[in-house]
Amino acid sequence: MVERKRGEQALRGIVEGYLSREHRDSPGQGCIIAALGTSIARQPHSVREVVTKELKGVFEFLAQLMPEDASPRHHDDAIVAFASMVGALILARAVNDESLSDRILRATTKRVTQRTKVRGPARRTRGN
Repeated sequence: MVERKRGEQALRGIVEGYLSREHRDSPGQGCIIAALGTSIARQPHSVREVVTKELKGVFEFLAQLMPEDASPRHHDDAIVAFASMVGALILARAVNDESLSDRILRATTKRVTQRTKVRGPARRTRGN
């Protein structure tokens, strides 16, 4: 997907694929962090070291897809995007109401893709 699309379009495709019904409904073949995240936290240091290395790679990859104008925030935006995606997938899988599950996926997709759009300069508020 990334080879065919660039930047924001590739990121949108990744977010939409990750937060799809297909990914939600295939927990055994999806993201290991969403499936085992809380268990990973209780694993030995060596396991957590591998997960840490992989997550750093995911964050770096996503940061490279962030809009150019957001460069000082690339890595933070990547962390927020991935954390939001993982959390939404966990919640969407946890509920027994399919309508609510779909809404979790849709709402998070919308917010993550809007958050990563190119933004103009921050507006100053009184007192800044």
